[in-house]
Amino acid sequence: MSERPRLLPALSTVQLALFVVGAVIIAEPPEADRARAIGIRITCPVCIGETIYFSRAGIAQDMMDLVTERIAQGYSDDQIIAELLSGYPGSVLLDPPFGAATLLLWLGPGVALVAGLAAALGRRRRPPRTEVSSPTEVSP
Repeated sequence: MSERPRLLPALSTVQLALFVVGAVIIAEPPEADRARAIGIRITCPVCIGETIYFSRAGIAQDMMDLVTERIAQGYSDDQIIAELLSGYPGSVLLDPPFGAATLLLWLGPGVALVAGLAAALGRRRRPPRTEVSSPTEVSP
């Protein structure tokens, strides 16, 4: 019985070591993580609502290859994104930066929601219309 309590910490240590080694082997290199992070921010110019990372279109694959090349060359994420957006018409950032040009994109849904709620509440508070019927003539 005294052997069992000593064996448990040793087995736990071996288990933890195997987990760490497995995680390191399976993990993608940092460059692949950067390429994925950039690829999921940009829409494919030919696919509707799909990012270049998940798209199977040839142009999306070319764009991802360019991302990988630029990362290997030491470009920053912002430089790579700027090159993609200027070089491939129709590409759009899925999460556009907040600025004067994108103000309507960011504030539009909130304004529409408030306007819709105001219209619904205004309609609810208004008393229902009652129609006044004209007296009908009784024919003899």
